[in-house]
Amino acid sequence: MGRKRILKEDIIKEVSNFYELHKRSPYLKEIKYSQTAVKYYWNTWNDLLLECNLPIYKNNHNLKNKNDGINLILKLYKQLNKIPNALDIDRYTNANRNWFLNKFGSWDNALIEAGLLDKKDILTKQEWLNNSICGLIKLSKILNKCPTTIEYDKYARESKLLNRKALESNLKLKYNDICMKYLKEANLYQKTKEQLLFELEQLKNKLGRTPLSIELKSDNGVSCLEQYMNTFNMTYNQLVKSLGWQLSGHEFSLKNDIELLNDFYFLYLKLGRLPYVRDIDNDKSIASYNCYIDRFGSIEKVCNRLNLKYNKITYAGKICYDKLGRKCKSIPEKDISNYFIDNIIKHHKEYYYADILNNEKDNRRCDWILFIDNRIFYVEYFGFWRNSKSNIVNNYKKKAKKKIKDLYKAGLIEQCVFIFPKDLKNKSMNDIFSFVKNNNIKLVI
Repeated sequence: MGRKRILKEDIIKEVSNFYELHKRSPYLKEIKYSQTAVKYYWNTWNDLLLECNLPIYKNNHNLKNKNDGINLILKLYKQLNKIPNALDIDRYTNANRNWFLNKFGSWDNALIEAGLLDKKDILTKQEWLNNSICGLIKLSKILNKCPTTIEYDKYARESKLLNRKALESNLKLKYNDICMKYLKEANLYQKTKEQLLFELEQLKNKLGRTPLSIELKSDNGVSCLEQYMNTFNMTYNQLVKSLGWQLSGHEFSLKNDIELLNDFYFLYLKLGRLPYVRDIDNDKSIASYNCYIDRFGSIEKVCNRLNLKYNKITYAGKICYDKLGRKCKSIPEKDISNYFIDNIIKHHKEYYYADILNNEKDNRRCDWILFIDNRIFYVEYFGFWRNSKSNIVNNYKKKAKKKIKDLYKAGLIEQCVFIFPKDLKNKSMNDIFSFVKNNNIKLVI
């Protein structure tokens, strides 16, 4: 007795059930029927999927050798009425462009062997680049202005030129710099000096003082700092001085070391003690804390230059103690600790990460952990998180980011409270810890 023939309906049912279960089309090896059984009813696997109204796999094709590939290219050429590109293979066929790259070495080689492209028509990398630069110049003449990135990319697609990103990559220049080099103008620099000065004066009147360089942005109705510097060919401070305006805020890049030291000393006399970081940053009459660090290396070195007794100043302030006598590395840290104490919030200070994370090998510690309504919260104060290019700050940020990442991986991120210096400026402690519900919770040391 011969074997019972497998029914077409059985194969279709098997394939359809797989799709319902896995939400994708199966591969041949994933169903119980053999290739012979499938071939009995369908020429290709994709023909079966199409009959089942299921998505097809582009890698499933009948291309075996170069001749098969050439025939597909010619068929596509007639269908599209143009020389196809590699993306057209992905868009309009079941094949994959990578198959052509592997068989022919490149898409251009495939077109050459198909007789659709002459070898002499293939451009070198430098020729592509030269044509694209000429195309940019031509487009600027057509538009009678410097093209925007959108205008150039559209023209590049239509004219078969390098797109903007490829042009930037090859020339190792930003688009506006490319325009400045080859067109002698760019969208960024089109405003006149008079227009820029008008914008700046409007902002000055609005603020009631000379704007800071960091305030030069579109949100404030003015052009960016780079535009001012390139148009006037001078630094922002030099521009401010040339206008007879007073330097304000932390714009002190033109001051020499002696002037910066004098400013620091006067603030010391005014406070009657060494300034903390927040004293320096909040006082608009002297340079920023970062400026002092970048110029002198540390506040300790500033004190040595001024013959002032240096009390150990850490990342965000002076070593101090909370109301329970526990050491705090900064004034803000002391204030946060005292908030927990004053509000009788159950907490531990300097809690080891080894007791929080399973695979913790370092000696890292969490600033505080809180116990609220039978839930645990992890509190970190990143007091040295500031805008600075100094190695000290960058290393601090890396360690802080690693803490955040590790807590996220452990699935604890929703139980975390991360506090940054700007939070203490803009929010009260009650705002930051608004989730706390004081239900007669006893203090734990």
